[in-house]
Amino acid sequence: MYLTIVTEFSTLDLDVSPMKSAVALCVGSGSFSDPDEAPGLSHLLEHMLLQGSKKYTNETDFSSYVRACGGTYNAVTGQERSLYAFDVKTTHFEDCLSRFSQFFVAPLMTKSKMDQELATVQCEYEQAASDDSLRLEHFIGSLAAPGTPFKKFMYGNKESLEVIPKRAGVNIYELLRKHWETNFSAHRMTLAIQSYASFEELESLVRAHFEAIPKRNYPQPDYSPFSNCFQTPTFARLHKVCPVKYMETLQLVWSLPRLQQSYESKPLAILGGLLADEGEGSILHTLRGK
Repeated sequence: MYLTIVTEFSTLDLDVSPMKSAVALCVGSGSFSDPDEAPGLSHLLEHMLLQGSKKYTNETDFSSYVRACGGTYNAVTGQERSLYAFDVKTTHFEDCLSRFSQFFVAPLMTKSKMDQELATVQCEYEQAASDDSLRLEHFIGSLAAPGTPFKKFMYGNKESLEVIPKRAGVNIYELLRKHWETNFSAHRMTLAIQSYASFEELESLVRAHFEAIPKRNYPQPDYSPFSNCFQTPTFARLHKVCPVKYMETLQLVWSLPRLQQSYESKPLAILGGLLADEGEGSILHTLRGK
């Protein structure tokens, strides 16, 4: 376990209140890791993970528990990563932290809960299906080269996670457990903890609650072969997309190389600032004058 704990809050100008504490755990696995036979499995895992643990077997929904303790909880499944985070009143922090950590140490993920969480995933899919920005994002992904992860159906629904796997003889519950074991390993996790406490106190909390997370010898996924997956004839053209809600917009989309190693210089933020500039001589100012 490698620890980097920030304690000089005033130097970094962090808004750290003695009344609130927060934690975020990022897992280096997202929808790109979904097996082909179960699109959306990572999204289902996000919902299944926080439904009790071996230590807290009678635990109710974690987000409800956190809200009852004066806090908020959120989880997001991205393409390459998944993020789980909560903040809570400091008086309840260690209690919530203990429950939270156990979801990554030994989650229950019972088969009886799966139907309920599948229904939740289906509901989120139906909501996303009427969201024009999400529909457009999925459409752009469909323009990627065949066999690349951008073409995956990342939301998942009952069709992709129940009907099709069952028809193919795939046990979705066993696949879900295997997916967790393969991807949720300590060496692929990053933990950030923020609380009004000393280094020693924070280190003690982290070691007490997170050292038991299993570390397995599965390799990190390598997506570098897909850096040019939008160099396709279908991408470089004009597409007219029919929206759900009435709107008339023009979007120009570029395919860029991976910029992960350039995060400190923020090249996209610089480009975005230049494109959004409305001053004299800017792109927008020039277009408005035509």
